[in-house]
Amino acid sequence: MSGDAETRYETRDFYLAAFLRSAGLDLDDVRRHGARCTFVFRDHPERAHLVMAFVNNHPVQVYPQALVGAIKAIKALMYDGANARPA
Repeated sequence: MSGDAETRYETRDFYLAAFLRSAGLDLDDVRRHGARCTFVFRDHPERAHLVMAFVNNHPVQVYPQALVGAIKAIKALMYDGANARPA
């Protein structure tokens, strides 16, 4: 495994991606595969905890406007990727 792959986390789950972005993880890329997308994040020490909380429906603090903003930003990247960049 290359060093670059070790520092990234990938998911195809749109809502997990929005949650992670709203929690402050850096979205580095959105890769399109036909109608599907892979969301590529810069890995973070808290990422595993956040993913487990999401998957297991554990309580976490989520700011509603941050989540809405993340959903809108990711949709913009998915549907207008040529003109939008991850932030």
